[in-house]
Amino acid sequence: MKLVIRNDESFSNIIEVVACHDNEEVVWSIRSLDKGYVNDTYDVFEHINAYWVQLEKQNKLIVDKVFDLYKQIRVVFDENWDRNQLTQKLYQLVADLLDQHDLNDVQLWVVFHSDIIFPDTNVLKTDYVASPDRPGTREQTYLKEDYVKLISMAVVLRAMNPIWGEFIGRTRSEAGTTFKEYYAFRLLVKSKLARSEAMEKLQVYVEYSTAAGKNKAASIIGGVSSEDFAGWVLGLVVTRKLCAGDLRGLEPQTTLVTYIYNYIHQKVMGIDNSFNGTAGMIKDKSFDEKSQEGERNLSRLEGYKAKQEIPAGDIIALEYSMIDAYAIANRLAPGIDQDLIKSALKTTEVLSNSRVFDCQILLLQWIMKPIVPTRGIQYLSKKTIVRLQAVCQAVLLHRGHKELAGLVTATASMNGDEIQVSGVDSRARIPKEMVDELNTLFPFMKRPSGKQKTIKLLNQAVLSIDSMTEKISSSDWILTIEEKFVRDLTGSLTNRRYSIPHNIKVLLTDLVLKLAKRTY
Repeated sequence: MKLVIRNDESFSNIIEVVACHDNEEVVWSIRSLDKGYVNDTYDVFEHINAYWVQLEKQNKLIVDKVFDLYKQIRVVFDENWDRNQLTQKLYQLVADLLDQHDLNDVQLWVVFHSDIIFPDTNVLKTDYVASPDRPGTREQTYLKEDYVKLISMAVVLRAMNPIWGEFIGRTRSEAGTTFKEYYAFRLLVKSKLARSEAMEKLQVYVEYSTAAGKNKAASIIGGVSSEDFAGWVLGLVVTRKLCAGDLRGLEPQTTLVTYIYNYIHQKVMGIDNSFNGTAGMIKDKSFDEKSQEGERNLSRLEGYKAKQEIPAGDIIALEYSMIDAYAIANRLAPGIDQDLIKSALKTTEVLSNSRVFDCQILLLQWIMKPIVPTRGIQYLSKKTIVRLQAVCQAVLLHRGHKELAGLVTATASMNGDEIQVSGVDSRARIPKEMVDELNTLFPFMKRPSGKQKTIKLLNQAVLSIDSMTEKISSSDWILTIEEKFVRDLTGSLTNRRYSIPHNIKVLLTDLVLKLAKRTY
């Protein structure tokens, strides 16, 4: 069993890793990984391959199992193109793969059988002694025992490189440049390695090393909160540096920890441009009474915080009122089948890491209006939004709107970097009798822009339905609804890809009319 890097010049330098075992091969693309993974002077798979050689002599069944898991993971990549489905299926397989490697056994191999050279006691201490000559805390210090565990974990994590290469390449357009490594790192979440002493030590080390970071303002602008900053850096450290750094110890004064520290320092001090070039450009506000001139000066008004539009206490109260999904569903649809709610709560668990689209938020606002102020939806947490999506799915099914029930909890179908676009102009028009009802229930007209001689006023409800139709029709969708409802929507139990029906405007109008008549 071994991992071999293949760099084929005939395919424009597309870098692949081949897992080889007993005359079988599994091929992985790692072209999306950092360039540090491929080095002419050092093979990043040297030590994991050497460990597998010894492991095969001791227990070939374990090595066979490792290769079989690689094959299973390859099949999952080949058969799943939706990021959420792919991620959910990878969690347990990745855990099974890593759990075949006993970290204690790997540690014994690293110390007694590998060619890895450990620094002497001048560089790597065996005991921690606080000293003014050695600034830092115990949390920011790696002793020899800690370092051996770190190296052992790094050896095992080399087995993840081919999987991370495929995963980042597959999901980077949806996850984004900033977060692609973080989501890849999250694949470890169910493994024993993720809860090991080595990982916990590294996590604490990163947390303390990033505590005084100057790049946090840029990270917040880029979408990483101050609380999540250390976790984001940890994901980068593990996927980019721990799995690519030279473990041989050929330079006596340099350790893998030095390599990691320099990388963290680079991130924290804002030298790199992880956030679209904003590093170093975001400056903290300060108010200087003495300074009166100069374009960097702030007005007194800028020295004050803007008042929050909605008090935090109101948002917390709103969140709290949305905890009981069953109570909400029963208020919206008295007599609703409780199994519909239970099923919706279960199937929507996959939406926790999915994007919620504007059209789905609008449906929530329409249906939840009797309970939640329309503007209040935008202040709710993602967890609460997903819970309300489940409630809306159950209520819509109960009221017979199965197509909209499927859409409110669906995920967009992505194909590479493009969203699959469906036609809008060919949709069935709203029947005249329905338009007349809308005019009666919503007597609000809008004057169109332009200089037409004959002005025809447009009904606001009709415009809203047209806008909703355009948003929904911007892509095909992948249904997450329970399997028994999938057949009704797609005609097949196994096909979850759902194209918007021709009469979507009519379906939306029917819903709007029922909501307006308070038949809900």
